[in-house]
Amino acid sequence: MKTDYFKWIRCCFIFLPLAFSGALLADDYAVTVYGAVLNDGTLDETFSLSADYNSDYHFTALAIAKRIGRYNEKIDIELEGQFVRHNGKQHYNEYNALAIARWWFPSNNQKDYSAAIGGGLSYADEIPEIEALHHEKTSRLLGYLLFEFTFPLPATQSWQGSVRIHHRSGIYGLFNDVHGASNSLGIGVRYEF
Repeated sequence: MKTDYFKWIRCCFIFLPLAFSGALLADDYAVTVYGAVLNDGTLDETFSLSADYNSDYHFTALAIAKRIGRYNEKIDIELEGQFVRHNGKQHYNEYNALAIARWWFPSNNQKDYSAAIGGGLSYADEIPEIEALHHEKTSRLLGYLLFEFTFPLPATQSWQGSVRIHHRSGIYGLFNDVHGASNSLGIGVRYEF
């Protein structure tokens, strides 16, 4: 019974963006590919770039986002699904589904730079080793936060560079009494179509 529950959650994470998107090839999609290294610090230390990173724990992620709304011509509301493959000392898959608010900073009448914050759910195939090493409790299903900054790449209109903070958390015990979890900082590229 428990296995069926996790299979259902995994399917929801993978197909959530498609369920709300309408036609697959419609406008307002973005694909982001990024790699990240995990650290043993807090979210504050990740933001301040003072965390100690461990290159033995890293991942590659594919994220597909769909814009579902816009507020005041500057803020996009998006749904995003992510597939994350962890490698190094741990080998497992992670699936994330989240809603994102993206604030665009126009320059020269174009949307060149953005800052985004998102929240949702994260499910791992197995208990992440790095989380078990640094915390008393962890869980395969946790809360998820994303913070991202994008910037234009030269001579392109659809491509942007991306810097992301990827955060799994028990949200102060809300998920299975887990406090803390894992943080990572990643870089990648984002393509809008």
